[in-house]
Amino acid sequence: MDLNELKLYSIGIDKKEFGRTYSFIDFGNVDYWYEKDERDCEGNLLSENEKLVIGIEKLASFSHLFSEHSRFYFGFDPQNSKSVGFLDKSRDFFDKTITKPIQNIRHYLGDA
Repeated sequence: MDLNELKLYSIGIDKKEFGRTYSFIDFGNVDYWYEKDERDCEGNLLSENEKLVIGIEKLASFSHLFSEHSRFYFGFDPQNSKSVGFLDKSRDFFDKTITKPIQNIRHYLGDA
């Protein structure tokens, strides 16, 4: 058993049982979910100012373990150079990257 087979076995994925698998990753949901996490991958409490960070390269590597094709979606802010650079990086690791500019919507809770 090689390392990749061991990884799949440890998370309970049998490629023969599941057959052809595709991954569709909406990174906005993944990143937001981890932003609210209070524990690390080993179950240890994070300090108050500590945050889990999802590495895009590791996420792609994990996805490619069991997926025949991995697609990545991320809404981006064209005014933010970090957002544009992040998408360029995602194109290096995923089979297809799908984007659209984010929309800023004003919400008024009181009298305008």
